[in-house]
Amino acid sequence: MSFASEIKSELLRIETKKKCCARAELCGLVCFGGAVLPGGKLRISTENAATARRGFSLVKDCFGISGEITTNNSRAGKGGNAYAIHIDAPGDALQILSGLGLLERHTVAFRVQSGLLDSSCCRRAFLRGAFLGGGSVTNPEKEYHLEFTTPRAGLAADTVALFADFDLTARVVQRKASQVIYFKNSTEIGDVLNIIGAHTAYMELMNVRILKETRNQVNRRVNCETANLDKAVDAAQSQVAAIRHLQKKGKLEGLSPALRETAELRLAYPEAPLSELGEMLHISKSGINHRMRKLMALAKE
Repeated sequence: MSFASEIKSELLRIETKKKCCARAELCGLVCFGGAVLPGGKLRISTENAATARRGFSLVKDCFGISGEITTNNSRAGKGGNAYAIHIDAPGDALQILSGLGLLERHTVAFRVQSGLLDSSCCRRAFLRGAFLGGGSVTNPEKEYHLEFTTPRAGLAADTVALFADFDLTARVVQRKASQVIYFKNSTEIGDVLNIIGAHTAYMELMNVRILKETRNQVNRRVNCETANLDKAVDAAQSQVAAIRHLQKKGKLEGLSPALRETAELRLAYPEAPLSELGEMLHISKSGINHRMRKLMALAKE
């Protein structure tokens, strides 16, 4: 099961006890998954059988109307079945649309009506229905991306304003004929999941985020240590080359005892870090480094 399917399954287990929240959730589902067909019929489409059953129950509980759920398996080769709730009686469809505040002067307008979403719980319920109707989220182990898709620009703007009520800044981009409201920040995605009631999915997201951050920190540390090791190896090779050059020119015997001792030790331990050479000579790392610079300078001369 995909991460998006897990979230929707969790949302569908939420019991909507308040009548106002049930209506708000249905409104979100209708706005993002509904369409008015010729003849005044209402259709609510989804790719999830459980979401279709949820919509059917909400319509019946809120308006006492029984629709019909149909399945279209022609999409089986494209990712599965498609489901739809049909309200074929124009009078019933009109009652639902009117009750959800989606009629303006007898014209259907799939927009967020403020009177329906006065309370915070109803705004959360609407966004939950919106996710069930047109939401998706990428597996956080791959990337952070959550989106709501709708062909209605006005609805997209209203949804952005709803998220602003929760101090979240949603972005909108046009993808072909659709408006996509999206979040790409893990913290914001977590906030959205909490708002719509997917608390278990939120914890899973946070666990993945912590694991990824820990893995990135380990990788950065390993890369840093590898780079430092490469630098130390290059420096040691340069030092050995300089000392061998002095040796070839017969200059080692004329060095001070301290420098000669350091040069001989470096030749004996060509891969040892300066800190280890310093311990062998009972001097500090800065002291051994100072001697090496002197040897390098003499070789250069």
